[in-house]
This record gives sequence, structure tokens and C-alpha cells, in this order.
Amino acid sequence: MTIQGYAEGIKEKVFDEVEEEKGLEVIVSEVNRLKKIINEMILLAKLESEETSFKKESVSVENLVNQVLERALPIAAERKIEMQQKVAPNLHLIGDEERLLRALLNLSFNGIRHATTKLSITALEEQGLMKIMVEDDGEGISDDLIPHIFHRFVKGKNGETGLGLAISRAIVEQTGGKIEVGKSKLGGALFTLTFPITSKKIKTVNPLCDIIV
Repeated sequence: MTIQGYAEGIKEKVFDEVEEEKGLEVIVSEVNRLKKIINEMILLAKLESEETSFKKESVSVENLVNQVLERALPIAAERKIEMQQKVAPNLHLIGDEERLLRALLNLSFNGIRHATTKLSITALEEQGLMKIMVEDDGEGISDDLIPHIFHRFVKGKNGETGLGLAISRAIVEQTGGKIEVGKSKLGGALFTLTFPITSKKIKTVNPLCDIIV
């Protein structure tokens, strides 16, 4: 309705020059927002489809977390959010590195948006499982929203499309793990990703042909 209203107003020349320029800026902004929603809906549909092909490769968790921090740094710096990481050595996942990176980036961007001063990523082995925890020191997630937070189009305060957490959930589950949300000791939200530990490393030749080494 916003796009239609401004477009019709500009077409009918009911705006002055300043209002017309503002209208064009709003149209561009809304188009970009809709494009992001559509792209994320398409990705989520693919992730939840049995036809989706996930690569199986050995992924260094330390390298994965470093990539997340590198990509999140500009946004964190802009919002004056300190990022911390603590990753146990020699942790590996068997999965699709690009998809796992997307899942962690969604969680990290979400944490940065809601954090007051700090975002923390921790990875460790515990009771035969590998855990990755993303937490912040913001207001946290309300109790009534927690059971629905991974559903499509559910978003809290300052949320964007309401699809990012649903995408993260789908990627984690496709990798054989699970994702949970709770309250962080820092004061904000705590997202915990849990995966089975495997000693096998897979070297991918192509997405349809995996060699176990």
C-alpha cells in the first residue's frame, strides 16, 4: 500500500519536489525490504524441501566462528557492540559450511540488534555433544514469545522479516542438530545449537559424491 500510494501520487503529480523525492526513497526502501522477504521465503522453502541438496564436508568450527565475526564486525562497530568468542580447539562439524555460516550469521545479527553492549559466541564439547552458543546482554525474549520464536514471521522488538530464525532452525535441523532458545547469564537471549560429535571427516568432491577419509 505504501508503494502504491506514493507511486500513484507521483504519477498524478500531487506531491511537491521535496515530497516526491521522499516518496521515491520510500519506494526504493520498501522494494528492497520486499525483495529480502521474498528471497528468504524462497530459501526457507528450499531448506524445508526434501529436494534440497546439502553438502557434506568437514567444517572447522573455529574458522566458522571467525567468518561470522568478520562479517558481523561492521554492524557491531556501528552499534558499538563488543563481540567476544571462545571456541574449543579442534572442533569440527559435518555439514554445509555456507548454510551453517548463514544460520550463525542470522543469530549473530539478531543478537547485535538486541544487545546493549555485548555479543558472545561460545563453542565447546559437553557430554558427548558439540554446542555453539550465541548470547547477548539485551532485554532477552519474552516468555510468551519463546515457544513461537522459530516460526515463520514471528519476530520480537526490532525484528526484520521474521524469517531469519526460522531459516537458522531449518539449517541446524538439516545438519542433524537442534536449536533452542533461553535466557543468557548476560541478561539477554541465549541460542544454543547442539550437534552430535563425529570422528569422521568428509572431503567433498562435489555435492553428489562424498568420499570418507
